[in-house]
Amino acid sequence: MAKRYTGAGAAERQAREAALLRLLSGSLPVPEIAGERPGVLRLHRARGVAGDDLLAVGQSRHVLGLTGSLLRRIQRVDVTALGLPGDGPVLVHGDYGPQRLRVDGHEVTAVLDWDLAHAGEPLEDLAWAEWSVRMHHPEAVADLDALFDGYGDHPSWQRRRQAMTAALARREARADDPAVADMWRGRREVARSWTERAA
Repeated sequence: MAKRYTGAGAAERQAREAALLRLLSGSLPVPEIAGERPGVLRLHRARGVAGDDLLAVGQSRHVLGLTGSLLRRIQRVDVTALGLPGDGPVLVHGDYGPQRLRVDGHEVTAVLDWDLAHAGEPLEDLAWAEWSVRMHHPEAVADLDALFDGYGDHPSWQRRRQAMTAALARREARADDPAVADMWRGRREVARSWTERAA
């Protein structure tokens, strides 16, 4: 499969992702690079099914548990050896959630899309995974406890929602298209309206 990089910072994002895939190979389930050229990274397709497709067919507890436990593994990687931007204590994927996983049975075979990775805070990816479920799979909100059980921690709702809205504000600020900025602003307002038990 081919991943294309466009827009502001495309070359930097491609270089970051390619370097990370090579560094993480063997320690985390990441796709193998098949080739690259400016603007395109070719990746070998990992076996399995997209995690969010499994959420849609009623396997949310299973997939969210895998999402949480794998995030704990990601955060155990020595981020200081990766040369990433940011100054937090853990490796942050930057767009983490079931939608970025390939799942085969009880195994995550690949975590995709590392071009936003950075050194950051542990709550960033956990809160973003929750936001992804609440935004795109509200039917799975009742099973979010499986995400926290897999991760081994259940931070307060106040901290999680604050991390979600901060991430959405960063995306809004990064947007180079006013329509995209408006989309992220609207999504931030939606997240602010959520309560812990309902999306």
